[in-house]
Amino acid sequence: MFERPIVVTGATGFVGVSLVAELVKREAAVTVVTRDPARLDTMPWKADVSVWVGDLFAEAGGLPDVAGAEVVHLVWDDLTDFRSPLHVERHFQSNFMLLNRLLDAGAAALTAAGTCQEYGLQEGRLFADGLTDPRTPYAIGKDMLRRSAALACENRGIPFRWFRFFYIYGRRQKPNSLYPLLISALERGDVEFPMSEGRQLRDFISIEDAARQCCDIIGNGATGCFNISSGRPQSVREFVAEICQREGKSIRPKYGVYGMPDYEPFAFWGQPWETDQNG
Repeated sequence: MFERPIVVTGATGFVGVSLVAELVKREAAVTVVTRDPARLDTMPWKADVSVWVGDLFAEAGGLPDVAGAEVVHLVWDDLTDFRSPLHVERHFQSNFMLLNRLLDAGAAALTAAGTCQEYGLQEGRLFADGLTDPRTPYAIGKDMLRRSAALACENRGIPFRWFRFFYIYGRRQKPNSLYPLLISALERGDVEFPMSEGRQLRDFISIEDAARQCCDIIGNGATGCFNISSGRPQSVREFVAEICQREGKSIRPKYGVYGMPDYEPFAFWGQPWETDQNG
């Protein structure tokens, strides 16, 4: 299914763990890149991948063997602060320089992770080939990387894929996100769950489904920008109720405790790649 071996950066992160698991399940030849090999001890796919240990961003650091391989780049820092100017001032430049080094080292294809924040405050169903209008330094930095990496690949005649992740959720997610907070509250037996008003519409997709979408696209050989999304608008209230039902537990939502970030539109969802293929 996969034409090339695959080298994954950020393999032990939230997206990376499930993506590598799905690649291994589909019998891809995978090399994972890590700065801390001890983190691999908890990975379900530890025995099924090759490992390259090192710091890709170190000035004197080396590179894994990417000649003829597909590079899937999932690394980005400061994800707890979307407003940090470092996303534009540092992370864009360091990631673009790294991707250029990997391309110069012989990478045969490049896939990189973006964000639905690139769409800015646009509402409704959003198509991957539509305009971007990022409003946070994080989204601006990502959008800059997309444009720059796409041009670098085009100049080299190399396939390029950009995955815009919507509201992925799962057990390995950072603990201050909605899903892990809800799961923790349910497991503790809390009576109430503090949240926003919850009427805003989002596009929630499990990390397992997101990983399957990513692998479908890579395996298909499609190129360009893709929404990694369910395509289903759902209110935050509905999402919380659905998770409670799935877990077989109940909790009373306490609405209005938190506000909604001003960089998010009230209602938006993605048009996923599979739907695009089916018209």
